[in-house]
Amino acid sequence: MSCETPQSYILNKWNFNNYKSNICGNVLYAKVEAGEDLTFRGFQDCTRDTQFLVTGVFPPNTFEADRLNVVASYSIFSLGAPNNVILAVGGGTNGTPLTMNAVLDTFNYSTGVASFRFYGYAYTNKGGSSYITGDSSYVDGRVRAKVR
Repeated sequence: MSCETPQSYILNKWNFNNYKSNICGNVLYAKVEAGEDLTFRGFQDCTRDTQFLVTGVFPPNTFEADRLNVVASYSIFSLGAPNNVILAVGGGTNGTPLTMNAVLDTFNYSTGVASFRFYGYAYTNKGGSSYITGDSSYVDGRVRAKVR
């Protein structure tokens, strides 16, 4: 899969647009945890040292039936490369700007496949210990994988 053009939902793939760039990779881990936390992990296609993580917290019982357009109450997005971590969170408080949104677009109970989108502003720490709120980037992404 090329990252040159934005991709739609492709099974076991993640991608996001960052201004004019499209960044993508494979899903290596996808799971519903504690009955309501949906987490996807993977690596960027063009470099194995860049890790991808996105999590959404959904209402209890979300993953016990087919679902459409369920909004997460809390979400985390992270893209980590050596000496630079891009991070965004939404909901809750931990000192990082509350800017990330996540939506479970579809969940098929019989197959366990979830399609998930995330969007908002992410911030970088550029190798430091604190996130720079003035150095933000809008991300708009999608991921699709079997989660159970």
